[in-house]
Amino acid sequence: MLKLGDLVRVRKTAISNWSTKWFIDFAESKTPMLVVKVLYPKLHMKSHMELLRPDGSICYIRGEDLTKRMW
Repeated sequence: MLKLGDLVRVRKTAISNWSTKWFIDFAESKTPMLVVKVLYPKLHMKSHMELLRPDGSICYIRGEDLTKRMW
């Protein structure tokens, strides 16, 4: 279960035909991001996460598309 302050990355299995370029690049390069906020925490993995990207910008990704594994 993901929680506030976790370092996460995008799962490669989350890439679809509708994915944006930055999303694909982050998944393939295993770019770490920091969980800043958990939206709808009672839904656990189906909740959305507010993440801090390395460039300092914020993005929102579904919890099921993220993993704590960094390798």
